[in-house]
Amino acid sequence: MPTTIKQLLVEQYAACYNEENWFKPLKDVISDLTDEEFKWKESEEEHSIRQLVIHLLFYNERYYMRFIGNPLPAVHISPDKDTTFDDNDLTKEELLDKFYKVMDGLYEAMKLAPEEKFDERPFDDADKTWLWWETLHNINIHNAYHLGQMMLMKKKMRLKK
Repeated sequence: MPTTIKQLLVEQYAACYNEENWFKPLKDVISDLTDEEFKWKESEEEHSIRQLVIHLLFYNERYYMRFIGNPLPAVHISPDKDTTFDDNDLTKEELLDKFYKVMDGLYEAMKLAPEEKFDERPFDDADKTWLWWETLHNINIHNAYHLGQMMLMKKKMRLKK
């Protein structure tokens, strides 16, 4: 049973990413997808699992880099079009390799970080007053939300076959 905020956040991250708990983790949900399934969309208005992975990679990588002290350049996300879902030139294997490295990296960094790290602020900006534990809590919720979308898409795809 987790006894600290750090332990709770690490367990939540693992439950969403790589350790089966009440539901299948992200790694298991996407591990057996064909190339076609990885790119499948029910409609043009929706995202594919590939696009959801790209989106999760964007946010997890930014906060992983910041967590270990290597901030990435600032990015402007337009309110008109969220470019964090935009496809890239990577093959499925290259994308998943990068995604797993980032996800594993953040997981390990969280496990190895001192408890005090979670009470620090990720940003120096006076307008951004939240702490690391709040940020990682939201990363976990965000990962879980998109994991749920992927699970549902996978079920729909496989039912249509």
